[in-house]
Amino acid sequence: MSSSSFQERQNGAGLCQTREDHDNNHGIESGASSSSSRHMLLQGMEKLGINAKSLESLTLEQLHDLFNRLNKLTLSTSSSSHSNNQKERYPLHVDGAILSPIDKHMLKLLLASNGDVSSMTLSKELGIPLTTVQRRRKRLTEFLDVSCSLALRKFDLRSITFFIAAENGMSTNIAKEILTWPSVISVARTLSNNNIDIKADVVLKTNKEIIDFSEKVKMMPGVKELFWTESIELIGKNSDVLYSKIDST
Repeated sequence: MSSSSFQERQNGAGLCQTREDHDNNHGIESGASSSSSRHMLLQGMEKLGINAKSLESLTLEQLHDLFNRLNKLTLSTSSSSHSNNQKERYPLHVDGAILSPIDKHMLKLLLASNGDVSSMTLSKELGIPLTTVQRRRKRLTEFLDVSCSLALRKFDLRSITFFIAAENGMSTNIAKEILTWPSVISVARTLSNNNIDIKADVVLKTNKEIIDFSEKVKMMPGVKELFWTESIELIGKNSDVLYSKIDST
């Protein structure tokens, strides 16, 4: 055997030995890693309240799958619990006329300001987050009739309310006709104990305009009687009555 052939065999043997040693070492490391992973997974199971000894027969892959499933379930339960705690702290009980204490407090503040109070002010007053206030306020609008009205006195105008008694079956037609007249703001059918069937809110300026409007209504077919009234001074508002109604729901 030549020296060169001997040298090649020696190099080949050395190469094979090196690969074999590498594979063996890798297998040892892999086994150690698997053992470590299994140990960590079992520890994690124990923390989740699972008896690790009952899982010893499972493969590493099965342990991984089970741990991931349990972990997701735990996170989902935790999230749901947090959400429920938030709901209990800031309940939104707007169902029909059922209101939570915070809803009632907010309604009172909205009424006191005629709906003009800012959501930021409500947040500070109620001690709840601004986003919660905005969500509640939006849902509470169904309990409020808030509207802007023109300051008629600034324009030298007067708000006159006409009450009309109509013949049977004629009230709707009369109401619809009056609604088309100039200066008429709104018309409604009414229920009363003195045969009044229609209420019309009208913006007029002089006594003569009031008389002319009254005569025009009286000349309509089906009109039996007419009265009118004008509010000349607001004595005050008793908001406590509304507050008590809110509290009684």
